[in-house]
Amino acid sequence: MTGIAGPGGGTPEKPVGTVWIAARVQTDTRTVKRVLPGDREEVRRRSAQAALDLLRRLLAAPDAYPRRPDGTQLVYDAYEPPQPRAAVLLLHDWSDTRPVA
Repeated sequence: MTGIAGPGGGTPEKPVGTVWIAARVQTDTRTVKRVLPGDREEVRRRSAQAALDLLRRLLAAPDAYPRRPDGTQLVYDAYEPPQPRAAVLLLHDWSDTRPVA
């Protein structure tokens, strides 16, 4: 996530409240640009909420989980350990990468 939370730093091309958010699950990467209203704290709060919503939508997508060649979705059990999937979320210079079970 990157952007201009304010109160200063905005330009006509990139006004205060402009935020770019990216999320990736497996090979599906999505980026969104938002121009959010409010003061610095409100922009930061809305940015975090938008990032979590983007990640939630990616994880809920039908293609977020691997499929067999015949198209059926893989279901993991005790005999077939899952392949690790990583969810990465960057918020205010903080990153967390861990396998998603």
